[in-house]
Parts: sequence; C-alpha cells; structure tokens
Amino acid sequence: MRKQRGFSLIELLIVVAIILIIAAIAIPNLMRARMAANDSSAVLIPRLATQLWLRWAEQLLLAFRRQRTAA
Repeated sequence: MRKQRGFSLIELLIVVAIILIIAAIAIPNLMRARMAANDSSAVLIPRLATQLWLRWAEQLLLAFRRQRTAA
C-alpha cells in the first residue's frame, strides 16, 4: 500500500469552503457590533462633555459665591 502524504486537493477545498462560510457569517455580525459601538459612543461623548461642563460651571459658581461671602 502506498502511504498518503499531505492533503488532497478536495480536502483543501473543503477546508477553504468551510472557512469562507464561517467568514461570511461572522463578518456582518462584527460590522453590526462595530456600528452599535459607534452609535453608543456618539451618544456617550456629548453626554460626558455636558456633564464635565456642568461640573465646571458648578465649581465656578461655588468659587464665585465663596469670594462674595468672604469679601
């Protein structure tokens, strides 16, 4: 009997086909997840900026009140 070395062309084609099927399923899901992450960050960044601005304004107002009461 002859010993088989390596893989046959059919086996390699089947493996490539399986990898392509998995990629065809996974890539759209990854893109959807990326879009959802971008959408959530688009909402989060203005909210954080608003919170930082309000905190800064509150600190400024407190400092102004302290100066007026001290004087």
